[in-house]
Amino acid sequence: MGFEYFQDGIWKIDLALFRYYGLGQAFQVALKQRPKTEPGEGVSFTYGETPLAAMDRILTLCEATSEDTFLELGCGTGRFCMVAARRRGLQATGIEQIPSFVDNAQRIARRLSLTDCRFVHDDLFAQSWSNHSLLYITPTTFTDAGLAQFYAKCHELRPGARIASLTHPAKGPGLVPMAMDVLDFSWGAATVFVYRKETSAH
Repeated sequence: MGFEYFQDGIWKIDLALFRYYGLGQAFQVALKQRPKTEPGEGVSFTYGETPLAAMDRILTLCEATSEDTFLELGCGTGRFCMVAARRRGLQATGIEQIPSFVDNAQRIARRLSLTDCRFVHDDLFAQSWSNHSLLYITPTTFTDAGLAQFYAKCHELRPGARIASLTHPAKGPGLVPMAMDVLDFSWGAATVFVYRKETSAH
């Protein structure tokens, strides 16, 4: 199930994002506004875009349906959440620590009537994962401390929930591998791991 760029109205999302960021300006915003971190803290903040083809493949690997509630941790400009809401009918929430990304994404979602799409300015791990059935996280640059936080949060997943993680596989009780693939991203190739939380304990 591929995206139809014009038929699905994805071009409207990209046009709105272009008006805010032009070509390559989102990266500069990320450099200026990213949170200050101390050595050894959980996350090394970088910026990279998930391409449209990778978005489609990830949602397919996760067996996403319109019944899913999608949570993206570190959503950047919010493009993936908006595309997921527009194309797949998902209820999408993006968590991001760069305030202008959140503010602009909220404005775009309102302008395009993406009523099932919201954005929150918060720490990546502060929000509960238990209210969502589908999660996407890119822990490619996480430190050991960040990975420990990531794995601990996997305990919150409710039965039947799926999680897609780049580079690092998810770890937690009852997580069953669903799929794995190597996809192209703005920074190069990366492996996506998809897991499902078991519906019952064994």
